[in-house]
Amino acid sequence: MSGDGNQITVVIVGSQKFMVLVIFRYETCTLLGYDMEVGLLVPLVLFLLQPLQHIEVVIIHDYTLPDVNKLVESFSERWAATTLLTATPAPDLSQLLVALTSFHTNDLRYMVLLCSANTTWTIFDMVSRHNLESRRVRWLVVANEPNVADTLPHWLREESMVGLAARVRSDLYNIYSSYVDHKNQVRFHKVGSWRGQSTGSLSRPLFPDIVNLYRNFKGRQLVTAVVDYWPFFEVKTLDNGTAVAGKGIDVNTINTLGYYLNFTYRVRVPDDKQWGTVQEDGTVTGMVGEVAARRANLAINEITITASRETVVDFSSPYFFATTSIVSRAPAEKNRSLAVFYPFSSLNHHHPGKPVARVFLATQTVIFLLVRLLCHLIWKYSVVAVYSGTLTSYLIKPSFDKPVDSLEDLLAARERGVVAVVTRGTSTERMFKVTEKNTARIGSRVGLEIYSIMYLVEGYHLAINTFYPQSYGVACPPNAPYVATLSLMLDRMVQAGLVDKWYRDEVTLLKQRSGQRRKSGQNGASRVEQGRVAVKPLALDHVQVK
Repeated sequence: MSGDGNQITVVIVGSQKFMVLVIFRYETCTLLGYDMEVGLLVPLVLFLLQPLQHIEVVIIHDYTLPDVNKLVESFSERWAATTLLTATPAPDLSQLLVALTSFHTNDLRYMVLLCSANTTWTIFDMVSRHNLESRRVRWLVVANEPNVADTLPHWLREESMVGLAARVRSDLYNIYSSYVDHKNQVRFHKVGSWRGQSTGSLSRPLFPDIVNLYRNFKGRQLVTAVVDYWPFFEVKTLDNGTAVAGKGIDVNTINTLGYYLNFTYRVRVPDDKQWGTVQEDGTVTGMVGEVAARRANLAINEITITASRETVVDFSSPYFFATTSIVSRAPAEKNRSLAVFYPFSSLNHHHPGKPVARVFLATQTVIFLLVRLLCHLIWKYSVVAVYSGTLTSYLIKPSFDKPVDSLEDLLAARERGVVAVVTRGTSTERMFKVTEKNTARIGSRVGLEIYSIMYLVEGYHLAINTFYPQSYGVACPPNAPYVATLSLMLDRMVQAGLVDKWYRDEVTLLKQRSGQRRKSGQNGASRVEQGRVAVKPLALDHVQVK
């Protein structure tokens, strides 16, 4: 391939993970001589890729580098799979998409790019606009201008892991590796040098292991999307309007991550103050939307890992597991005026408020009196004793309607006028509506339990059975390189029992503060406490025949 003027050579090397090598040539082909130029390029690329094994090579070029086929042949002799893509007259997005997403193994894919300067910038712009970065992709840039280390970061995002070889003179290249500084800006730092045909040296890996790299964020301040939703994340507002973290399970979680990974964070509350979902028009709302648009480095606050959310953000491994439950009005006590008929099980299936039931009960009353007289004559005190004891138990122990403890109970409760409700409001609003109306609220058992204890003295019932298990994770931008490190640390925290401990601590503290408000009335009257009915136990003197 021949040409003059500004030239850039780009070779894309692909394997299970993905790295790109970008080679800039801004002089004419005759600056170093045709043979010498090709002779420098091949050993330089091989030096930068020599530690790698079993990789594919994808070369993208725009015919600005002389005799690129010889370079492809050199790579083909060392790697089994070599792919050649052209970028003329302009880069093809469909070809680039295939090259960046078609992985056949679990290794990194290394790519070498050989194009003009304008084509190179266009490729990086396409990658960022279409979110084509990947944790399995690496970019390597070989430039003929020493100041490329200052200009290239403008086109890069953190998800693009880039190595750079910038030529200082005809036979000397400085080798750089990309990183993100404390201001969250992509920068390059020198890791070695290469001299012509000599071996060269690197003081550190050109592409370090990502997990180890992000074990130290070097004091960066990460933008964290949250909403005010205790017990997971309480948001406080200072006098100057700044939102800061208060207390909660996820506050402890991110504080621990920041301590061990060496980063701080500032709170960002989305305008809609919602968790976020993918809309029909493709827009993303809430905390998830802040992360998907890269206005935040992560989001944490009881964010459920769902398939739709995973299409726009990456999640860490789950660190908290919860289930869905039902909270409803506490079961109402049955009318005791008809307790005399409770020992007869056949009567328990009829509603005492209906006219037909009242006629039936009157008829049964007459029958009962006759049966009682007959029982006195035949069995004397035997039946009377059994009946009296059973009746006494019904009078001593209050009888309640069947509580809503499962989805089946919820379906049956519809006959009593109970309405199942799922709303988007706060848990506080949801809980109060339960007692005001004959509704059954469906939601996270953790949230329902916390807010039940926090706000209600009596009048609610938390279902015993649960369903629809959910897992919560930390949401990160697509292909964020630090997801693996966050997952590793979260797994250790879960295994150590820290997250469960923080949850128990919040519940214990809440119970202590709410204890006085939840005490029962006087004279041993029945009460509802934390969703459970407290009754006076049946003693032996209650079953004695007087």
